[in-house]
Amino acid sequence: MKYELAESILRSTMQHWDTTQMSEETKNIQIISEIKYDDHQQYAHGMRFGESLALWLDQFSSEADKEIAYRAVKDLLIYISEEEMRQLVTCAFPIAMKQFLLQRPKPFCEENRIAGLEDRESLYVYFRRCSMFLGLSDGAHMDFFRRQNRELSNEQVFVHYDFSKSKAKDMIENLKKDTSIQETA
Repeated sequence: MKYELAESILRSTMQHWDTTQMSEETKNIQIISEIKYDDHQQYAHGMRFGESLALWLDQFSSEADKEIAYRAVKDLLIYISEEEMRQLVTCAFPIAMKQFLLQRPKPFCEENRIAGLEDRESLYVYFRRCSMFLGLSDGAHMDFFRRQNRELSNEQVFVHYDFSKSKAKDMIENLKKDTSIQETA
């Protein structure tokens, strides 16, 4: 019952599919819907992925264009669920940024013959504190990123993708204060 409307809309949209292909593609859409898309928080309860897809495909005038659009959604589109996004955000700093920041002082240490672990660690802390993290969209989950990475200062993580000059000035002042403490340590 819950897929009948989607199948009906899909059948009227993709009229060039024969019965076998319609049956196969309907199964594929049902699987994709159940595993990924219908859990997306942006979907309304009355509209499921299958209906949305069929209505979207209906905008294309030729069968070839509809087929290309369908294949793009089915084969190329990557959907990241809310849980997967949280896992990605959780791993972003420790896996990607931390590795980058650990490599940052290496040339400086080699050039200045700094071999001591404490000195190298101080440089890492300095570079880490000088880093700023901005989300470039509403879906960047910067609030979650900030909570997951407690070694970062709240001043380093800005949860909005647009900030005022006064906020930027405040962040720079805090950076100067924090890095001057580390330089004397």
